[in-house]
Amino acid sequence: MKLARVDIRAIKRVISDLDWLASVEVDRSWLRRTINIEVAEKTAVARAVVDNQKVINFDQNGASFTPASNKQIRLSLKLPLISSESNSSQDYAAVAKFLQELPDESNALITDLIGISVGKSGYISMKTQINNRSVNINWGEPTLVSQKSRALQALLLLPENKSAKNFDLSLPDSPVTS
Repeated sequence: MKLARVDIRAIKRVISDLDWLASVEVDRSWLRRTINIEVAEKTAVARAVVDNQKVINFDQNGASFTPASNKQIRLSLKLPLISSESNSSQDYAAVAKFLQELPDESNALITDLIGISVGKSGYISMKTQINNRSVNINWGEPTLVSQKSRALQALLLLPENKSAKNFDLSLPDSPVTS
């Protein structure tokens, strides 16, 4: 096909419809007589199970996509699993924001994560392992994450909380343990 007849806008439109791509650049070089196509894959921050037990990934904006490349599929297996009552992009975006705002000292919570759930109210709950024991953490709304994380770290240092299995951080100034 002659270079002038290639519809690069149509190529870009078709490739842009692939939900697993973050960006697409298509251009024509008259001097080199080539068409260049550059794509960047989306990077997932977590995964979720939707209606028909299908696993989807979602990015830092809460946009869901089905992993397609080998890199995305391998990464998907290491991502935290999210359950949401509504399976909405707002819930996914809230979880993505929560995961990004979680301070470095709380990385162990994600490493040993069993799952994160989002209720109808938008409250985030986490089930994870701390010192080889399963704990439930109610983070409440995904706000004041660093303050809630500091409260959790302080609670974990108290000897009376060595066997606690539930931490409610929804009110970071007055957390509850049991």
